[in-house]
Amino acid sequence: MFCPKCGKEVADGFNVCPYCGSALGQQQPQYNPYGQPQQAAPVNPVVKNGCATAGLVFGIIGLAAMVAAIAFAYISIYTLSVGLAQFALVLTYISLVTSIVGVILGIVGIIMATVKQKGHLPVAIVGLSLAAVALLLWVVPMPMPA
Repeated sequence: MFCPKCGKEVADGFNVCPYCGSALGQQQPQYNPYGQPQQAAPVNPVVKNGCATAGLVFGIIGLAAMVAAIAFAYISIYTLSVGLAQFALVLTYISLVTSIVGVILGIVGIIMATVKQKGHLPVAIVGLSLAAVALLLWVVPMPMPA
């Protein structure tokens, strides 16, 4: 048993604590220096929103492809390279497809984050924004060598 005043362990049979002199009795609660076993706090599982993350990835790829396509198109004018112009054209189509997918996944990610409480709302918004910017860059005239 443990002394309720000082907390030291006292052998059974003592009526007085040999360390602090406090009276030991059955009416006093026993002191446990280790305390009550505590239950672990409930862990909230991380809720994943795959559409938001995928929308961000596709938005980044779409924007990067479009910026690269514009850069290669301008370089192809100065170098008069038909190969670079064709590569720029391929990049624009890659940008178009990935940006459309990014917009769709971004919208679905926002819906899942707000309605179904799946989280990652900022990720979905950024992904949607990047994909939308990539689509808006389609209005930039692409120069091609003659």
